[in-house]
Amino acid sequence: MKALSVLCALCVGAAALAAPPLPIAPEARIEPGQAQTFTLSIPAEALQQKLALSLLARLDSPGLGGSTFSMGITVNGKAVERKRLLNKLPETEMLSGLKLDWFGQEGWRVCYSPDYEGANREDHPACLVGGHAYDSVLDVSDLLHAGANEIVIRHAETRIKSALVLKDVALVTAPARVVPPDEQPEDPNAPLAVIAPTDRSKVAYKLQTHPGGGLRVTCGKLILDLNSSFSYRNVGWRMLGEKADSAGREAAAKYYRLDRTIKRLPDHIAISDKLTNLTDQDLHISVRHMIQTGGLNGAEVYLRGQKSRIMEGYERGGDNPTVFLRLGDDGLGIVAEDDVLRVQCAQVATRQPAEAGLVDNYLMLEPRATYELRWSIYPVLKGDYFDFVNAIRRNWGTNFTIPGAFAFAPHPTHEAEVPDLKGWLQNGALQIVSLQIPMPRPAVLAHGLAFLREPEEQQRLKAQADRLRALMPGLQVLQYLHVYITRWDEATTLYADARHLGADGKQLSYAAGSWQPTFWLFLPTTTNAYGREMNKTFDLVCDGLGFDGVYWDELSHSATDVAYGLFDGHSALPNMQQMTVQEKVALTPLYCQGYQVQQARRVLDAGKVLIGNGQPVTETMTKLHFPRFVEAWHPSNLRYAHLYCPVGLSSPDRVRAEEDIVPSVRGHLQNGGLWYYYCGWNVVKLTHPTVTAHMYPFTPVELHAGYAIGRERILTAKSGLFGWGDKSRRQVYAYGPDGPQITGFQAAEKTIKGSLYSEVRVPAGGVVVIERVK
Repeated sequence: MKALSVLCALCVGAAALAAPPLPIAPEARIEPGQAQTFTLSIPAEALQQKLALSLLARLDSPGLGGSTFSMGITVNGKAVERKRLLNKLPETEMLSGLKLDWFGQEGWRVCYSPDYEGANREDHPACLVGGHAYDSVLDVSDLLHAGANEIVIRHAETRIKSALVLKDVALVTAPARVVPPDEQPEDPNAPLAVIAPTDRSKVAYKLQTHPGGGLRVTCGKLILDLNSSFSYRNVGWRMLGEKADSAGREAAAKYYRLDRTIKRLPDHIAISDKLTNLTDQDLHISVRHMIQTGGLNGAEVYLRGQKSRIMEGYERGGDNPTVFLRLGDDGLGIVAEDDVLRVQCAQVATRQPAEAGLVDNYLMLEPRATYELRWSIYPVLKGDYFDFVNAIRRNWGTNFTIPGAFAFAPHPTHEAEVPDLKGWLQNGALQIVSLQIPMPRPAVLAHGLAFLREPEEQQRLKAQADRLRALMPGLQVLQYLHVYITRWDEATTLYADARHLGADGKQLSYAAGSWQPTFWLFLPTTTNAYGREMNKTFDLVCDGLGFDGVYWDELSHSATDVAYGLFDGHSALPNMQQMTVQEKVALTPLYCQGYQVQQARRVLDAGKVLIGNGQPVTETMTKLHFPRFVEAWHPSNLRYAHLYCPVGLSSPDRVRAEEDIVPSVRGHLQNGGLWYYYCGWNVVKLTHPTVTAHMYPFTPVELHAGYAIGRERILTAKSGLFGWGDKSRRQVYAYGPDGPQITGFQAAEKTIKGSLYSEVRVPAGGVVVIERVK
């Protein structure tokens, strides 16, 4: 939890300023948690033109190292926020592919850097695409006045040691704002693409097996070799590929048996690698499945859904355990299938050697044990990353219905801050709301088992649920639960065997900060006493208090997924020098999976609603279908949701007013996902219905960059001729960038090859919904 910053003001002598540029400070250095106050006197004539604050900023560091939100700026007591950025787009991208907002969490992003040049180059993953890594020009014209003015720049990050270093701080004549492409009007006469679901259930590809066991896949003009390697003790590898050697195979055979099965299917290749430990000792085996990328000039690689601009990178996540390579019109992807490989594997690309694929360094087999690793290869003919995603979704069966719009209600103690709660529910077209974390006393959160010991708070939340249902008949009200966090201190002794321990043997926790007191981390199972006690919270919510269901926060794991002192049956930290087991560990999604399944079924089988935070990271949990979102602080986080439930929780950094909703929805669509509310009800006032009135229910058929095709409707931020490839009748709704529905919007209907299509030209910055009429 973030500590409060301590402001230490430094007063700069007032100077009478006339015409811009108006220098404020050639240099400044601000330590973490501190601030500098610049006072300046501006004559009235200087304010006759629009003024902007210009500066260079960096976090002092010996080398490039990414960036963080660390610079807060106020002018005469008013915060300078996202919409005031003039000289560059409101978001940027690293060469590694990571997309970032310039403003968030109440501050401006600043790069770690030794100078004001490094992050503008093109030779490091932390460099920013298009430059502008250090310079910001911010519109402050309406915040200034004649006479004395005060500009405060604070170092808002207290958890780092790097000082915030500023250069050339000045007021300048405000330039024209750089307009994002999606705010620019389209050519009304531009030809439109015909867009409808595409049958890709069969793909023309060729599969060859090398004598050494490697694979070669041909898809269109793309010919790629895939090699698999399995480690053995004393730093050796058994490779299945063109360069396979018999010595490695024979050495590995002393420790384990590998039985590979390859199944050629119409749209992909399914591979099973059954590994059997032939020894009487615990056995570590590192596994690598790598696409050979040498000589592929102009290729692009996606790791966990993120495109790397430099063909290298590292990701780890079972929510999207994929690697996709594309060259020209054709591509090839690989995906982990079974529980263990999904949880353990990383998605990796390197330039030396030139390869990209799945790497698992956690796998352990107990004496004489057998485990079957499964993974698949997807050839993509004349398609892109989303065609790869849609093929996996079809085969995994994850195109289930997302029922309705969702939001978090204010805590009962904050209801008075929302002047029109009923209007919020109705204008948001909300069908499901979750109540907040139980808070029996100010700043005291009753996480986990502590909720069982707060009867007054239980009744207060129950009463709030009744009030909300009365305001909006049919509304389903859920109660927040978190199974890994417990505030109750006595639990650390009572349930010692379920404590989530770190590498130092101490129980992990969220230290007390603005919320009190310490939050302890535990790991529930179907057999430990902590899990049995935690079951009572589900019983209380679903039965005792009569809620309509559960919102389950951080469902797969909490702060970290590695637990020491426990064993999940398959995972160990390796000694990579010797390729042996260094220490058995438990990965939470595997260790607690039985509990997750048990309680999810408990809620669903009772006919209740279940919504989770975070996507499933195992095959087992993926087969349980209920809405789960990702926290989309940047909409590119939707990549974590591409294979299951494509919904992102909106960012309060981006939604600070009603008119921010449609642009936020656009951002989600452009990243292949849908949208849930996440903003302060007392800050964002809903005065009219918005696009969520026509967003749900939504049963995915295909996801794409800029539009999503569902069984019930198509949502698009992209113009085109849209249909379902049939004669379905439809109603079209358009929403402008400011939020309200556009009255009189027309979308002509055209018949193409016997199917009906809507000619949609999306208003600049807007969203269009094509809704099937039953």
